[in-house]
Amino acid sequence: MARRVALFFHPRFTEQGYARLTTIVRDIAARHAKGRIVSVLEGGYALNALASSVAAHVRALRD
Repeated sequence: MARRVALFFHPRFTEQGYARLTTIVRDIAARHAKGRIVSVLEGGYALNALASSVAAHVRALRD
């Protein structure tokens, strides 16, 4: 399972990719967890890319 999960965190994910993944998780959470989601920030190696990805994630949670 860990190997499968690691594929999602490929360093070439775009902001749009993180937003799409967030939308998928949000939809699953709506069906199975009363909409509850826990987000954890990890990384920080490329701060501009991290900031853009976090913003995309938060926008997708909000929308």
